[in-house]
Amino acid sequence: MKEGTYVLQVKAKSNHHFSEIASFTFTIKPPFYRSVWAKLFYFLLTVALLYFTYNWHQQKLKKQKFDLLQLQREKLNEQAKKYQEKLLLEQQQKLKKTLENKELELAKKIIDQKEINNLILSIKQKLEETQNSASQKLSVAKYKELQTFIDKKLNKDVSKEYEIAFDHSQAQFHENLLAKHPNLSIKDLRIASYILLNLSSKEIANILQVLPTSIDVHRSRLKKKLDVTTEINLREYLHLFTLKNTDTQK
Repeated sequence: MKEGTYVLQVKAKSNHHFSEIASFTFTIKPPFYRSVWAKLFYFLLTVALLYFTYNWHQQKLKKQKFDLLQLQREKLNEQAKKYQEKLLLEQQQKLKKTLENKELELAKKIIDQKEINNLILSIKQKLEETQNSASQKLSVAKYKELQTFIDKKLNKDVSKEYEIAFDHSQAQFHENLLAKHPNLSIKDLRIASYILLNLSSKEIANILQVLPTSIDVHRSRLKKKLDVTTEINLREYLHLFTLKNTDTQK
């Protein structure tokens, strides 16, 4: 029987006579899983499940959002790092180019200064020859005055000053080159620097005050010391040592 309130009516029969109807009321209660408390529990359980499901979903969304932001932050940091590296590389290349231009300018100036010195010495020699051979010579005072004037215009220390400045500017390159080829002399290092600056044999010869053929010979000897074959461009090989760390040094 289902739960509910029922009325049981009964009567007795005796010798064909029936007694009065007696009524008995009773109630059948529902099972515990359909009781009011059970329904209240089901309701509360449903509300709790919905609440925890909502919270779990919100936490999942927050985590996804955090992971997405973290990924975007990492990408931005990576892009910023690459940009900084690119900017730094460009600045280094620009600085390197500027230094090379200044070094080349310094080399050109010393060449010009030596040519001026040679011109002044030629004038001095011509003056001496004229003074010795001319019928009408200058006075001793005037001659010495001219000699003093010419000597003052000569930059006798130009080579030494240039070597000090140039060696200082090429210190890192020389250090890198010596790490791989420790048998190089100071002259080898300087000629290597001149070759790196793309100076011609004639220009190098003017700086060192030697014949261009001598520079060609020294260039060949330098290639042998560096173990550079004819297929390899010497200047390109030397350019590898302009950085602090190169594979050629290993």
